[in-house]
Amino acid sequence: MKILIVNYEYPPVGGGSGNAASCLAEKLSKNNDVKVMTSSFKGLKKSEIVNEVQVIRIPAVRNKIHVSNPFEMLTFIISSFYNVWKLTREWIPDLTVCYFGIPGAPTGLFLKFLRKVPYITMLRGGDVPGSQKELNFYHTLLRPIIKYLWKKSDAIVANSIGLKNLAKKTAPSLDIKVIHNGVSKEIYCPGNNKKRREKRLLYVGRLAKDKGLDVLLKSFQIILKSSKEKPWKLWFVGDGPLRHELEIISKRLNVSQHIKYFGWVNREKVSEYYKQADILVHPSLYEGMPNVLLEAGACGLPVVATSISGSNEIIKDGFNGFLVTPNDHKELADKLEEIISNKDLRNEMKKNALVNTNRFSWDDAANKIEALVQR
Repeated sequence: MKILIVNYEYPPVGGGSGNAASCLAEKLSKNNDVKVMTSSFKGLKKSEIVNEVQVIRIPAVRNKIHVSNPFEMLTFIISSFYNVWKLTREWIPDLTVCYFGIPGAPTGLFLKFLRKVPYITMLRGGDVPGSQKELNFYHTLLRPIIKYLWKKSDAIVANSIGLKNLAKKTAPSLDIKVIHNGVSKEIYCPGNNKKRREKRLLYVGRLAKDKGLDVLLKSFQIILKSSKEKPWKLWFVGDGPLRHELEIISKRLNVSQHIKYFGWVNREKVSEYYKQADILVHPSLYEGMPNVLLEAGACGLPVVATSISGSNEIIKDGFNGFLVTPNDHKELADKLEEIISNKDLRNEMKKNALVNTNRFSWDDAANKIEALVQR
């Protein structure tokens, strides 16, 4: 079967959805002819074979490797129409897999009209109305278009039950399937850490307001003042518009000397940071299904995350980590310190984290996509 995957971000560009598309493409390529259409970015080839998948990078405006704004997404959509027409003059896929209702699904709809190719819309989180307050204006403006794109999809797939339920508020009559993300255990696996004095908290992801990072800094201040386990370090792996503000807040809270920023790194390098940490902390205010929780678990890392959709389908409270109330910095601090101060609990959660990630596999996700196509 010939499959075209459309995603405006793809490694090394973008975040979780790009990595998810990459992992799925590599698994699907074992039994299928797979091509990926994504945005161009400075320094990257226009076309190359990556792990047996042809990656086609089309002209589009994108200034930052970790994030794209609505205008940049629009340039990708417009560019994709011409480039998918050009591609399918010689190679016509049997299926288009489109990441995000917008910006991915318009390409699928265009190809469906042009070549009668069915398409799947993969819902990821921010593309679903009601998921992010800062996107409310765009979601309200584009809601009729979003519903039309979903309706014309031959299948709609959400990556978590919570995201499915949120999408049903926009389109109650549509049949939305759930296929969870997987984790690449050949990349993410436990490390052999040497004993060290300092305790390391790790955050991995975009540095943005919706991630609750100001709350994390307040929690970190409490920990530094009260914890008997010292010294503590807080590592940020990722980048985003909140970086400068976080530095200002950390100075005001007098915790900046205990914080390190590592910027945006590839997934192989991220794996090394997981192995060098004690706890992953993920205080996000909303998610589709965060890959970082799966990656951390595969590395045997306990997690303290907010009890929100997606995260609560990965973390079992008290088993492989703790779930806390969003925006509650005191509860977050208490749970982080509880794990660090209790060695037996920490070791038990590490074991449980490894067991829990066995439920999530990219092979399983690829098989479910193929089965969905056959039906």
